[in-house]
Amino acid sequence: MTESLTGKYYKNLFRKNPIIYLAIIGSILGGAISIYQFINISMITGSWYSWWWIPLSVLFIGPVGVIFFAIILPIIPWIIYIFFRILIEFN
Repeated sequence: MTESLTGKYYKNLFRKNPIIYLAIIGSILGGAISIYQFINISMITGSWYSWWWIPLSVLFIGPVGVIFFAIILPIIPWIIYIFFRILIEFN
């Protein structure tokens, strides 16, 4: 019995449990981007960025975003294909 590449991807994603590592990477990326924006916006515009975006990015937005991206990654070619098929059909 052969499995598709997408099936193998999802099987390894959920069975070997890299989601914990993806959440850690997402929290690091979320924190880094949030701190960068905090410093950059406050220096350029002079107005302060809300401080609560940093813990929100570290605890929620970053990890959920990276995990969501990892889950939809194999579906992206299908989404692009359907989009272009619809675009071609309308022309």
